[in-house]
Amino acid sequence: MAVPRTTGTKVLLVQEGGNSPGYNTVTAFLVQQLVRCGCTVHAAREGFRSLVEPVPSLVRLHTGVRPVGSAGCAHTADGITSDSSSGDFSSLDVRWLVSMRGAEFRSERFPEFKADSVQEMASKTIATAEFTVVIVMGGNGTAAGAKGLHRHLPPDIRCFFVPVTLDSDIAGTECIGQHTAAAAGAERIRRLVADAAAHQRTYVVEMMGSESGFHAVHSCIGGGGHYAILTEPLMPEELVRISAAIAQRRSTVVVVAAGYASADRRREAEIRKGDDGNADNAGRFAAGGRAEYHGVESAADYVCRQLIEVGPLSGSTESKMVTESWSRDLRGAAPNNVDVFLSQAMAREVARLVMCGAASAMPTVTATDVGSIPLMEITTNNSVNPRLASLADSL
Repeated sequence: MAVPRTTGTKVLLVQEGGNSPGYNTVTAFLVQQLVRCGCTVHAAREGFRSLVEPVPSLVRLHTGVRPVGSAGCAHTADGITSDSSSGDFSSLDVRWLVSMRGAEFRSERFPEFKADSVQEMASKTIATAEFTVVIVMGGNGTAAGAKGLHRHLPPDIRCFFVPVTLDSDIAGTECIGQHTAAAAGAERIRRLVADAAAHQRTYVVEMMGSESGFHAVHSCIGGGGHYAILTEPLMPEELVRISAAIAQRRSTVVVVAAGYASADRRREAEIRKGDDGNADNAGRFAAGGRAEYHGVESAADYVCRQLIEVGPLSGSTESKMVTESWSRDLRGAAPNNVDVFLSQAMAREVARLVMCGAASAMPTVTATDVGSIPLMEITTNNSVNPRLASLADSL
């Protein structure tokens, strides 16, 4: 189905949230689709933060550059076009973004955007710049930010959301990045399974997922891991069962979501801080060598300690337990063909919605359909189907 063409529509793209495979890819496809329809497209250089700076930081995006030698035009190797008279790097050819890893137009997370007053400032920036469409990309936290922004925007400015998150934490659709991250995570587990068998070790491996167990479960199943622990604290009897099973095995790989028992771990960190008055809140490692973040014990180390404390593990098995904390490198993986397809499908659907005058919405892609749901009806889904989760238990 052909997408209608129009002129005069000014679009702002915003990348926000934690990094995930596919941010740059879907950005490039969005620009290609929207420019083809006659839109003018800009991006916030550093996500929501750019919209509340004293001088908003925006960059014009396009799908081609003027010939080298054109008046007032200079080009760099990365496709940025500048006004040679002023040195203002103000436009970017997105063709090189399709295969680029990472997220070119985002900053570290910007929690201040939760405040109504900050969202109001951003909406005024958008209105003053005469944008008529805003497209926000990210996960469940960014979706909440997009909803908040939408509430403050004038009625004639529409806001769309594109789900880019390896946690797959947006309900009703597949998410860009989830397939690449699961494949990369599975390969990591596969390697550790082989190493554990060769050295008769037990690995407790931390995978991405602060609130969702999707990535941990799929990485475990795909990589042949033996047990996946999600975000909810395990009951004592389950810890005993796991510990006893490990004690009887030559090798085991346990996968744990990064958000496992996060409230309990934070509570224990506060207790430790109160006891010694000198917790290393800025460091990555505690004195004993355990990986920590802002003084909070990592999920992998916490699980390992729990399994040892419940008792069944013998001394020899305990000595061969190894924790592998953090897996943030997976966020920098190049998007695979499935996530590239999702990027194309969602970009085309957004362009269609924009050109047809549709109300603010999110594109959805499932195994059987491409569609959309209203922006204010987007919901978070951090659950994992129990029948699927049971596949990640071979102890």
